Amino acid sequence: RRVHGETPEYIYDSKMYTVATNRTINNLMKEYKKRKVQHSRSVFVRKPFQEMKEHPLDNSLTIKENVKNAEISRQQKCSILKDSDAKYQAWTEMITGMIQLFQELSDEMFKDLLPMSFPVINQLTCHVTNPLVRQAVFDYMQRISRIYKFVT
Repeated sequence: RRVHGETPEYIYDSKMYTVATNRTINNLMKEYKKRKVQHSRSVFVRKPFQEMKEHPLDNSLTIKENVKNAEISRQQKCSILKDSDAKYQAWTEMITGMIQLFQELSDEMFKDLLPMSFPVINQLTCHVTNPLVRQAVFDYMQRISRIYKFVT
């Protein structure tokens, strides 16, 4: 029974629900704005490294400064190429070393590890271009065919 001037309980319930919803929305908006700012900063930071264009000659600089800037740009490009070559070489050595370790296992241990190793090494057959890795993959696959007597 309702007394005159008293607010029904369902109104309090809906106000609580609205307050909780507004709080949730405000928290979501704060989180969205925070992530948006972080994303825009990360895109801004990455942008100079995405494109390595030569700097055009600046007419306000002297010839020596322009030559110096061009040399710095050339050295940066050369350094990046050397770095990527070093990474490529490191990956090559790591993959061939890993396959070599598999090859040194006994046949029983090799069979036990096939469910884990085969899908990964099988992907290399499609994508690898390095002759050392290709040879290691070939030896690995040949061992599988020998163990399971695919080839006589």
